[in-house]
Amino acid sequence: MRRLLYLYHADPTPFRKCFDEAKLLFDVDRKTIGRDDVIYYGGGTDVNPELYGEKLHFFSAQPDKFRDEYEQKIFHEFSSKVKGFIGVCRGSQFLTVMNGGKLVQHIGMAHCGAHQIITNEGALMKVTSTHHQMMYPFNLPAEDYKILATPNPDHISRCYQRGDGHGEYVGKDIPVEPEIVWYPKSKSLCIQGHPEYMHQGQPFPSHCRNLINERLLS
Repeated sequence: MRRLLYLYHADPTPFRKCFDEAKLLFDVDRKTIGRDDVIYYGGGTDVNPELYGEKLHFFSAQPDKFRDEYEQKIFHEFSSKVKGFIGVCRGSQFLTVMNGGKLVQHIGMAHCGAHQIITNEGALMKVTSTHHQMMYPFNLPAEDYKILATPNPDHISRCYQRGDGHGEYVGKDIPVEPEIVWYPKSKSLCIQGHPEYMHQGQPFPSHCRNLINERLLS
C-alpha cells in the first residue's frame, strides 16, 4: 500500500490521488514506516538559519526551533527507510537545507502571490505562493540537485538577501530562481508554490502529481 504520511501544517489534498492512503504521521505505528511510504512536509514559519550556517536576517521571522528540531529528526530517522519526501513552501526550503543547501533569507516579491512558472518541458502555468525566502541549492555539486521549474521571466525577484554577513547575493550566485527542485540522493521533491491553494483540476496541481508519480512512485 502506497501511503502519504504528512506532518502537521501539511494539507494532503493535492496528492491523495497518487496514494492509496494519506495519514498523519503521528497516527502511524513508526515500526511500520518503510519503502512504500512518502513523508510530506508542509508550510509555515521560516527555517532556522543556524541549520545552514547563517545568522537571522532582519527580514526573517523568529524560527520555531521545536518544529525545526522535530522535523530534522524525522528526516534523519526515515531518510534511509522511506521511498522519499515531498516539501511544499517551507517544506521545500526545509528539505533543501536537509539536503545540504541554503536559503535566500529574503527576496523581492515578484514571485510571491499569483504568478507563472515555466517547467523543464516548457509548460507555462499559474501558481500561488506565499513565501519571502527561496531555495538555494547552488552551493551543492551539480549532480546533487535538478531544477524542474523556474518563474516566468516577468516574475524574477532581483533582490536576494543573505544572512552570512555579505548583504546580498549577486547575479552569478543565482543563475535561475528555483520553483521546483529534485534532490536525487534523498528523493526529495521540493515545490515552492502551494498546489493545495488551487482548484485541483488546474495545471499546477496536476503537474505536481505527475512529478510525484514520475520521481517517487515509478
